[in-house]
Amino acid sequence: MNKNRIIAIIIFSIFFILSISAYYNTLKQKEFIELKHQQSFDVMQQMIDGKIIFFRKQFSNRIKNMVYKRDEFKNIILSQDRDSIIKVIDKLFKNLKKENRYSKTLHFISKNNISLYRAHKPTKYGDDLTKVRPIIEYVNKHKRAKYGFEAGKYAMVYRVAIPIIYDDIHYGTLEYGIDANMFVDDLTSVSNYIKSAILVDTYIYKKLQMDDLELKNKALNKTSNYIVFASDKFFNKIDLGHIKQNTHFDKNKEHYVSFLYNLLSFDGISNGKILLAINMTADKQTYMGIIKSSIISLIILMLIILIIVYYAFSYYEKKIIKLTAIEKKNEQVIHQQSKMASMGEMIGNIAHQWRQPLSVISTMASGISMQKQYDLFDEKTLTKSMDTIVDQTQFMSKTIDDFRDFFKTDKEKIKFELNNVIEQNISLMNASLKSHNIQLQFTPSEKIYINGYQNELTQSIINILNNAKDQLVKLHKETKRFIQIKISIDSENINISIADNAGGVPKDIIGKIFEPYFTTKHQTQGTGIGLYMTHEIIYKHFNGDIKVMNENIDIDGIIYDCAIFKIILPKN
Repeated sequence: MNKNRIIAIIIFSIFFILSISAYYNTLKQKEFIELKHQQSFDVMQQMIDGKIIFFRKQFSNRIKNMVYKRDEFKNIILSQDRDSIIKVIDKLFKNLKKENRYSKTLHFISKNNISLYRAHKPTKYGDDLTKVRPIIEYVNKHKRAKYGFEAGKYAMVYRVAIPIIYDDIHYGTLEYGIDANMFVDDLTSVSNYIKSAILVDTYIYKKLQMDDLELKNKALNKTSNYIVFASDKFFNKIDLGHIKQNTHFDKNKEHYVSFLYNLLSFDGISNGKILLAINMTADKQTYMGIIKSSIISLIILMLIILIIVYYAFSYYEKKIIKLTAIEKKNEQVIHQQSKMASMGEMIGNIAHQWRQPLSVISTMASGISMQKQYDLFDEKTLTKSMDTIVDQTQFMSKTIDDFRDFFKTDKEKIKFELNNVIEQNISLMNASLKSHNIQLQFTPSEKIYINGYQNELTQSIINILNNAKDQLVKLHKETKRFIQIKISIDSENINISIADNAGGVPKDIIGKIFEPYFTTKHQTQGTGIGLYMTHEIIYKHFNGDIKVMNENIDIDGIIYDCAIFKIILPKN
């Protein structure tokens, strides 16, 4: 391989690593901004919830006090004197409007849902509200106070409806309504970065038989999905039908993100939404600035590294040529190349063996972090998680030791008991198998001692168990999943059989599964080296053999198609 190609490979590798680092940095910044948005949404949700609750308690108590604790109002209702009723309701409405400029309606309705008097529109009365005012129909029918949002022709209104009952006689309902904008104007008034609108689903008007609605109010706009009550023209020409929670969009060269709050009717049905458009231009500029600075930094670093690598290679190239010419150590160069190739294979195998322990460690660490974040922290769970992490790191350390000595001819053998090794494998795999509803059946045999490489046999069995698990998880959740391990001895060999009921190995690939890099999984899920390494370990380091076959196995009276891996180890 010539110098230029080596330099190109190194530069590409470094560029790839730096690119991943830059991408991770921008991704973390994006996550931070999104978290900031979510925190803002949570605050807005709590503010609107709190204001609705406060309003409901304050004004429902106010109406109830007037209806039930003032004899004057009771006497007027009992007298059925319309002029007196109008007078007292007008007085109450004027006071309510003074207290709250968003007061929209005060309405007295008969028990038959007939409008008797509208303080906000005195000349209109006598109309039947049964089909257009569900809250009135409900309160009159069930004689219980109700609260909720309802759409009117020109506004979304939060209504408080109180039944009027004296001496068990129902006289009708008194209803007070307030403009829904009250619940968002506090947010928009303190910040120029928030725009608000009230969205009412068009089907509400159709349901209430108001298809012929004429949008006379200038603040009213109409889209394909909503009637829009907005205080300014900001939302004009915005397709609100596609706006959802946390939707990003641009308007007037600025960037906004949407917040939606459902406006629930008295029966819990959404009659519309509060839409807040929050100006996030500064956050977007910050994010884009980070991306630009990351790209610039990446380019500068690449130029610096390119210069360093080029001169370093030039220097070492001359030095190697000089040493080679003087000492003529061609055999050492060949040996070095062989050593590097072996090292590359070792690193690849370590990476493959480390995937599962690293996943366990990552999961445990993430779980501890989540428990602490949500105040679910438990010392017992922490201790158990730490023990698991220690076990996995020790396994990883042993893996390094094994691969370091893998190609040495003087590797030391030890005497170990086979049942103990298999039980250790089950202990390592048990949690993972249980999480996928996989039963592992193993009945220990008589004690069997083997003189060999214990860790390598452990890795070989784990590779087979992992392969079985990967196939079993593809089965339907209701299907019984099991792995069965058996040990038998004949006159010459020790046989370890590992069977799973995942359906067996397809005939067209059964002869290839021990080949290096052969896999039926996606390239992101497997490298195809696990069963190859298992074959190499059993064949080269135990002087044994490993076979795979498909057989039918009877479990509890049910016949299963199974794949069976049979490890054959010579007694001597």
